[in-house]
Amino acid sequence: MWFDKQSSARRGLRLCLLLCLALGAAGARAGEVEGLYEAQVPVAGQREAERTEALRQAFGRALVKITGDRDAAVRPGLQALLRSPLVYVQQYLYRPLPAGYVPEATAAAVPTQMLWASFDAQAVNQSLQRANAPVWGRMRPSTLVWLAVEEQGRRYLAGSDAGADLRREMEGRADARGIPLLFPLLDLEDQRRVSFADVWGGFDQEVRAASARYQSSAVLLGRAYRTPSGAWSARWSLYVDGGAEHWQSAEGARALALADGVDGAADRLSARFARALGGDTAAPVDLLVTGVDKLEDYGRVQHYLSSLDAVSELEVNQIDAAGAHFHLVLHGDRAALVQAIGFGRVLAPASGAATGDELSYRLLP
Repeated sequence: MWFDKQSSARRGLRLCLLLCLALGAAGARAGEVEGLYEAQVPVAGQREAERTEALRQAFGRALVKITGDRDAAVRPGLQALLRSPLVYVQQYLYRPLPAGYVPEATAAAVPTQMLWASFDAQAVNQSLQRANAPVWGRMRPSTLVWLAVEEQGRRYLAGSDAGADLRREMEGRADARGIPLLFPLLDLEDQRRVSFADVWGGFDQEVRAASARYQSSAVLLGRAYRTPSGAWSARWSLYVDGGAEHWQSAEGARALALADGVDGAADRLSARFARALGGDTAAPVDLLVTGVDKLEDYGRVQHYLSSLDAVSELEVNQIDAAGAHFHLVLHGDRAALVQAIGFGRVLAPASGAATGDELSYRLLP
């Protein structure tokens, strides 16, 4: 790292900054997904053959989250990874079955516990890079869900009270796909701006206007209902980057109809945002952050930038009246960095401060 050599105060600030980082200074990062490189599966026993198969299944589930591809476990290019799951395992342990757990009807044996495993992110990413497979970083677009439900003569919007079980089912599927879901508060402000009829009728202008307060990257509208046969179906609309996509769930169990909404959103978002890692050539970029006024600000910015999957190396060029100047080395290209920052709530684009090819951002409160 290098600073203005004439400023001993800045050198002192650097030392204080490093101490601050060592103590774990960080800011809130909306849209960050935890646990991408871990998964758990039900098991009937702890014998070696059962453990190896369970680790393979857990690795397959982790790959779905990491790549954003729900079919990752069966892709020909990734079969070599799944044949040797022990190469990537960092740790594993057995846990009790969750309360209320119901085994799948296709289970060969009745599960007695869960096997949880975590996998080496660096080793996995390197193998995915060699396979030219996408890697979807931890910073992902948050999706706000408005779900209108018609059931046995009742009509309501799913929230913390009505439809809480539907919400939990969608959140469980979202965890399996690695996408952050938000649900509206349905407080007085929401009730004033959005009605059941707005969501059910797909009046997206009203719903999207009401969604602005949640600052989500995408909005998912769902209309779930029971058919005369007793089965469930749903219609879905995803709004992101000014575009819209629509799909219909086939009739079936409620859990399947809701999962189809989450999967449909995850498929479309990953197709748009998941990227293959860059090649062997590192991509450098300079970045200026304004609004960095306190020691805590410096620690927050550097910790945040270092946490981004697109960033391989980070140096502080200098700190001057304009702000903090960083030099980054990227795994991918500038577009991947800009995308990752855009999903967060730490930095926002600034204008007029940077020069040349230097990217310019301002620190958000």
